[in-house]
Amino acid sequence: MRDENFYLNSRAGHWYYYRWVPQYARDLDHRRLVRMSLKTRAIVIARKRRDRLAAADNEYWSALLTLHAEDIAKEKLQSLKDRVEKRYKAAR
Repeated sequence: MRDENFYLNSRAGHWYYYRWVPQYARDLDHRRLVRMSLKTRAIVIARKRRDRLAAADNEYWSALLTLHAEDIAKEKLQSLKDRVEKRYKAAR
């Protein structure tokens, strides 16, 4: 069973969201570690806030990968267009 307090760390009675940036996103996200105060001493509230932050980080990293993939695809498409254009001009 997964620890119900994953991504949570307590310091001096206050809860913090504490999460490493996944390996697949490290080239795109300049942060190595995400740390944020949850501004609460109550574990129940901390878990709810953690869940929202974890979901937001997952969406952010997914969007980064999607945008990066789109950039790569655009570069490849442009490269192919350039090659076709060069061949077309050479055939004239």
